Amino acid sequence: MDILALPDVILRKVMRCVRIKDRLKLRLTCRAFGKLVAETNAGCFERGGVTRAPKRYYPYREDDVSLCLQLGDQRVKHIDLSEEGLEQFLHVRNRLFTGISFEIFEFDLDDDTFDLEFIRKLIDHFRIDKLRFQLGSEEQLEKAKQLMKDYPGNECTIYLWFLPETQRLFAIPPIRYLKITAADAILFKLLSSHNSLTFGVQMTELTLMELKSALEALSADDRKRRVKIQVKRSAMVKLLRDCGITDDSKEGDVRGGFEVMTVLKVHNLIHLRYKRCLIEITFLDWKEGTRSVDVDIANCDEW
Repeated sequence: MDILALPDVILRKVMRCVRIKDRLKLRLTCRAFGKLVAETNAGCFERGGVTRAPKRYYPYREDDVSLCLQLGDQRVKHIDLSEEGLEQFLHVRNRLFTGISFEIFEFDLDDDTFDLEFIRKLIDHFRIDKLRFQLGSEEQLEKAKQLMKDYPGNECTIYLWFLPETQRLFAIPPIRYLKITAADAILFKLLSSHNSLTFGVQMTELTLMELKSALEALSADDRKRRVKIQVKRSAMVKLLRDCGITDDSKEGDVRGGFEVMTVLKVHNLIHLRYKRCLIEITFLDWKEGTRSVDVDIANCDEW
């Protein structure tokens, strides 16, 4: 059977299901297949991403300006950060597909020297549903915010591996998920903008007043909000005891506005409700231990 004799609409649908590795092989078989590969969409892939290339890909180079690009099942290991490097990549890309889609595309550019326009040209013709950023500096955060403007309305996730200036932190546009390597009760205010918030380091202190203030704000918010924090064991035990909850508390007990929903001592787990908020506390050792207590809070009717 002559595959190339199939109707154009069928060929285009078939080519959307072909792996990038196979497209690379097909284009080398003959001119007709090369033309078909170049003039069709590559389809949709679950993940893609761009990151700085590991040194092992170019061990003899003195500079450190190279990118890796993940295109579904295929990794482009070395894209030189120069006009020549960009042109070489675009030449290959234009022979592989007219467009490509990703459910999630991750930007992990741990270097402030990357040019924003270079990245924009690199991902031109990419359709991206969800953007994910790994950021390590103020400059990277500003570049990420500019890229987010190119995809208005798209779902975004940001992992901040540094603590920005307060003004810049609160100026991050509303996104679905924000993880920050900091722990301070004032950061609860970020929930007014972002759907989900995770503190990447342990909170050594958390008072009952600070927790209740956050719970009151979440209960009054009609939008779905979620926050995950790690609290020092001794600080969490003190907080619970301050509101009347102890290791002897049972399901149905109400203390200080908190209702005990579930107690699983064998798993060191307790579920509480405060107004519209559900609170899951895990790894809660009342008597000893050095492990942080995980606290997951959501303003919903059920998990």
